[in-house]
Amino acid sequence: MLLSYVKYLALGGTLEEPDFYLLEAAAEARIRAAVHGRLDGAAVVPEAAILCAFELIGMEQALRERGGRTVVSEENDGLRIGYGPGPEPSPSAVIRKWLDGASVNGVRLLYGGTDA
Repeated sequence: MLLSYVKYLALGGTLEEPDFYLLEAAAEARIRAAVHGRLDGAAVVPEAAILCAFELIGMEQALRERGGRTVVSEENDGLRIGYGPGPEPSPSAVIRKWLDGASVNGVRLLYGGTDA
């Protein structure tokens, strides 16, 4: 687990505990896939990874609260509402934002080369 519930609340999180664990697992899976196992066995999880998980949880929470859709256009008289992907960043953009400069044991988390 990258982010504990106690730390999540301290950062300003508002989810109930069961919902938090569900979304934290999804955020952790995204992060671990992006860093190719470089967090496995780390003595200390970088703060950037914790904050990245927090932001990904917040994104998923917002998406669920609005039913997975974002209103991108409205019209009052004809009551037309247009839905679309919205302007928010993608999960991969959030991961790049937080983890681009972070490293564990001298290896950058998003390093794209070989570890040999």
